[in-house]
Amino acid sequence: MALCQAELKQNDEALKNLDESLKLKNDFPETLDAKGCILFTNKNYDEALNVYNDLVKKDNLNPEYHFKKGSAQRELKNYELLIGICYDFYE
Repeated sequence: MALCQAELKQNDEALKNLDESLKLKNDFPETLDAKGCILFTNKNYDEALNVYNDLVKKDNLNPEYHFKKGSAQRELKNYELLIGICYDFYE
C-alpha cells in the first residue's frame, strides 16, 4: 500500500505505513529502501542518509545502496564524505 501511496504523492501516509511495516519486520531491506526513497523525494536528506547507512550496513555489496547514500551526501553538500564513499566501495 505504501508504494501506491508514494506513487500518488501521498508521502506522509506512505511513510507512516512503512514505519508500521518496519515495526513488524525490521530486517526487510526493500521496505527500508522505499522509506529512504520517499525521504529523499521529500528532501529530508539527513533522514534518508540514515536509512541508506543502515542499508549499506546490511548489504555492503549492493551498489544501489551506495549510490543512494552518495546521492544523499551530495544533496547535503558533504563532498569529502562522498569521495570517501566512492573509495570505500571500490576497495
